[in-house]
Amino acid sequence: MTIVFFVFLSVRNNITTDKNNKTSNTSLASTIPIVFYLLLVSLFQYVTKGFLLVGLIGSVIVMVFIHLKSERSFTRISELKDRFFLLSLLLPIIFSMTFWYFFIDAPAILKDNFEFSSNKIMLAIVLLSLPLTIGKFFSGKKSVIVDNKYYFMVLSSGLISFGYQVCHPNIYSYIIICITLFLMGIGASQLNPLMARIVMDRVSPSNSGLAASITSTLRQAGFSLGVAYYTIMTNDRVYFSQGKSLIYASILPIMAFFICLAIKNRLRKTKI
Repeated sequence: MTIVFFVFLSVRNNITTDKNNKTSNTSLASTIPIVFYLLLVSLFQYVTKGFLLVGLIGSVIVMVFIHLKSERSFTRISELKDRFFLLSLLLPIIFSMTFWYFFIDAPAILKDNFEFSSNKIMLAIVLLSLPLTIGKFFSGKKSVIVDNKYYFMVLSSGLISFGYQVCHPNIYSYIIICITLFLMGIGASQLNPLMARIVMDRVSPSNSGLAASITSTLRQAGFSLGVAYYTIMTNDRVYFSQGKSLIYASILPIMAFFICLAIKNRLRKTKI
């Protein structure tokens, strides 16, 4: 995040071009406040509450100021006026919250709740990650939005199944856990191109570079929110078990599924 911050500081000119090689009128430097905001969110456990509050409020104020004073602010791109484009931006956030954070935390969950050996944990994580590299073998031939949105339901079902077994470690099945992780990996491999397709298809060519940057930033935001979600859910005040937290998180992919349905219906009406 720090490297990205300094890269944005150095951006003084437009960096995206359309099909006619004309530069866009949007500067990525205007995204510095939101990058700093997300950095604070991801480090919320390591900074004081006072600094965190001041930093978050200050980032929002600076972003609003840039929006009001600069015609090149990223908040002024026309696509942000499209509610369906804004809905599509929720997809990478939900995906990172539910899958990528789970991907990182899965080894610790397997060790703490099931006391698996290192070899068993390694095999389970391989099954979770392998579909990400061979995902093309599971791809359908139809429209990405028509087919792949159902993999959000696969991801949701995987979280429920895994969370249930974490809640009942005495009756778990290693085979079922491995199958669950493998199916979640398949779902994730198909959702990556889905989200890129939905977001990029709704922006003009001149703003494609900015849209890609926003999507990448939102993925980081989703991961940070995932850390915050599981930390809050399992702390001493709220306290839910890891299993219940995973089960509750399964609601998010279902929401993403209906977002895809809404966008699909919108596209169908537009074609008509």
